[in-house]
Amino acid sequence: MNSIMKNKVYYGEYSLSHWIKLIMKKDIILPDYQRYFVWKEDQIESLISTLKEGYFIPPIIIGACIIDGKNENIIIDGQQRLTSVLLAYLQAFPKPDKFKEEIIGWSDSANVKRWTFKELTQSNKSIEELRTALKDDNRYKPLEIEITEEQLNSTYIGFSYIIPEIPDDDNQKAQQNYYSTIFRSINQQGTKLRPVESRKALYFLDTNLVEWFEPNLEYKVDGKSKTTKIPLDFIRYISVLTEYYKRHIVDKKKVKIIDILPSDNTEKYYEKYIYTFTRMNVADEDALEQFGKIEEIFTNGEYKSHINKLKQNIDDLDLHAIEFKSIIALDIYFYGLVYYVLFEKREINLDKKKNLLKLLAKYTKKYTDNPEHSKSPNSKTYWVERIETSIRIYKKYLK
Repeated sequence: MNSIMKNKVYYGEYSLSHWIKLIMKKDIILPDYQRYFVWKEDQIESLISTLKEGYFIPPIIIGACIIDGKNENIIIDGQQRLTSVLLAYLQAFPKPDKFKEEIIGWSDSANVKRWTFKELTQSNKSIEELRTALKDDNRYKPLEIEITEEQLNSTYIGFSYIIPEIPDDDNQKAQQNYYSTIFRSINQQGTKLRPVESRKALYFLDTNLVEWFEPNLEYKVDGKSKTTKIPLDFIRYISVLTEYYKRHIVDKKKVKIIDILPSDNTEKYYEKYIYTFTRMNVADEDALEQFGKIEEIFTNGEYKSHINKLKQNIDDLDLHAIEFKSIIALDIYFYGLVYYVLFEKREINLDKKKNLLKLLAKYTKKYTDNPEHSKSPNSKTYWVERIETSIRIYKKYLK
């Protein structure tokens, strides 16, 4: 896309009451790539105090966007401020220990409260019903910050509303590129984005590929309502395996895992992979040579049925019942499974399930007990060894 992007920007302000209505009616939405709510109670109190005293608050940035053919207004910047206003009115604060979702391999994962105001708006309750319900919800605690109806109606926060001029009104890639650039630019000037936030900004509007980068590997435990989610950073697996498949199968070249695995800055490697798949029309030749196109893996790029097969295999092998505590265990159990099910389209011989699980457990223990692996699990040498071991194990148990 060579044309220069232009946009129109409108400015104004809304009362706190109106901002709350916009959130609850979903007239403004939080895109999936946005960071989680990270402010603490004292920061909310400070914001409300600042608003009451009439001091300047940076404006909220809203962007007009088309998602799945529907006009949406997405929050580009200001989530923390808007969420704080909403929580202050509701007089409730999400407890950090009730919204944890650890992803093994992210250094800060265990300390992240994975909560946004979507948790409140998805119930479709009115603001009054929600306020009442939260008092009895043990996932929330009381927030002792006083804000009256009069203050809600007489206190304002400004906004900038962006309407990008895109050559094709339904060009998802153009919108994706435009808004991800704005979001990353704004946030890289402040608190550094976490890996998942930075990545999601690259693909959140490409609805056809979201499930490829981030499938929902969540299952009911023993058929009950409680669910468990495998703490898998899926892009860690598919990025490496895509390049391996491209060179080994598509290009028919003799290549080893060690030849393709990044030695450092793995996050840049993952982002290059995402960028290649989401922006085929502007990806450079080197990236295409490295990762190829999703159509080279799946006919017409249709991958969802294969993702479902992967989920079924995870279920059949009872992997959701395993308590994964390290990247070592995840690598052994998943690299081979993902490679053969998604890329080579092979089936696991479930008649030999017991022996397969026994072998996977054996090698997981071997590497976990090895102090070199445990000390530096992301060292290229040990990472390669686990990938090759996983692929070799699963190869023995294919139909």
